[in-house]
Amino acid sequence: MKNTSLNNNSTLLKTALLLFICTAPFVSCKKFLEAPIDDRSPLTTIGDLEKTLITLQPYADHLFTDMMTDDYSYKDIAGHVVRDANEKIRPIFTFAITKQSVDKIEMLSSGFNPNTAFLRYYFRINNANLLIERANKIKNDGGDVVRANNVIGQSLAIKAYCNFMLISLFGKQYDSATAGTDLAVPYIGEYNSNAIVNRPRATVDFMYKQVEADWLQALTLIDDNNTVTNAKFYFGKRAIYGLLSKLYLNKKDWANSIKYADLVLAVNKVPLNLRALRTRAGNDSEAYSKYYFDPVNAPYILMSNNTYQLIGYFWSGYYPYPLMQFYGSPDRGSFGDFANDEMIMTSILFSDKIPVKYLYFYSAANRNFNLPLVTIDETIFNRAEATIQNENGISAAIKADLNLMIDNLSLTTAGTNRLKGQVNAASTKDAAITTLLNLKRYRFFCEGVRWFDLKRYNLPITHNYNGVDYIIDGKDPEAYVIKLPLEEIQFNPDSK
Repeated sequence: MKNTSLNNNSTLLKTALLLFICTAPFVSCKKFLEAPIDDRSPLTTIGDLEKTLITLQPYADHLFTDMMTDDYSYKDIAGHVVRDANEKIRPIFTFAITKQSVDKIEMLSSGFNPNTAFLRYYFRINNANLLIERANKIKNDGGDVVRANNVIGQSLAIKAYCNFMLISLFGKQYDSATAGTDLAVPYIGEYNSNAIVNRPRATVDFMYKQVEADWLQALTLIDDNNTVTNAKFYFGKRAIYGLLSKLYLNKKDWANSIKYADLVLAVNKVPLNLRALRTRAGNDSEAYSKYYFDPVNAPYILMSNNTYQLIGYFWSGYYPYPLMQFYGSPDRGSFGDFANDEMIMTSILFSDKIPVKYLYFYSAANRNFNLPLVTIDETIFNRAEATIQNENGISAAIKADLNLMIDNLSLTTAGTNRLKGQVNAASTKDAAITTLLNLKRYRFFCEGVRWFDLKRYNLPITHNYNGVDYIIDGKDPEAYVIKLPLEEIQFNPDSK
């Protein structure tokens, strides 16, 4: 394995951080309803519409939530902390954004924040509405119905995904008793190019119904054989099945969550084999990192560009060190259960560690990469969780699925046996859910999954920043709701 100390690369890393702060694929000072959609392209042919679809595919804009999870801690290490970056990330880390609307100038401008996520999601929703409008016109004018329907289906899927993420970030966790009155985010149901459009916030229940309806309609329209849109960077039917499984999991509709997970897993239920990737990479950690995010991996169903750069963490003082304490301890070795050092040290002196799976992306030349949004791995977890809840316990079949996940992690023999022992010993629903969530934490660390599990179960989180504890105690579901960006409330008074 390569030298695990990155101290000699400090100049390169700090330079990369500055680039990370100052650049982004999409940066705009305009409000989401103030910015008219770019309609200079004629968008008159079905080919125009199909080409436009790729520009609307959602980014992995939710990964800033990692900073809010129990996987991160703050360390004020002299010579390691870029103060400007530290101050920009602090509102996220200390949960300020769940208590008050925060101005975008208090956030990193690169997109590593909820403000930019908010803008991007609405940008895509409004564009998707425009494509639906144009595709329907082509159909009405006697154009290719199959291809036009595919554009409509893809646009509905994009729109639904963006609305789902908006609810998940800026709305309360779905609760059937209060969803009809809990306010979430503004809803845009049709394309509008006006400079100013004030829209009130819709309820959580309304938004969930719209997302559900759009994904279900998309399933009837999407053509998985379309040569333009059948790649992993477009919404196929399996991707929508996986997302519906997640949506119904949030609604506690266990039967439907299982139903759509089954549709995904009927084709292939083999998770990503980290052991095999390690063997393929040999001792080259950068190669392993590159293989990990390769879209060719069969368990990856929907891929996305991302705005997430781990490099912004450890040069601003925020480290996934609690994760090391979670899956490693002195009695199991310095790197815990993992056989091939899944964490690397950025500083031997302070034992600060970051996930090795991001090592390839430290150099400026490799700063952008693709992240999976829908995977077989997460779908297996969705089905397992829904089944445990539905059956009020854990069956032998679900234990087998969770043990399969363990077998595909790059663990020591002792680590494998220890985790399988926990799965096999789980005899109650609560014990099974705890074990499942812990395994998900192993599998997806630093990939933007953990926050939504914490939110779904109201799990407590404590961050310490400069001697002050910032706590979500798990008693108030509102504590997990990110407030709407300040500038959007100022621009759109009806969203208050």
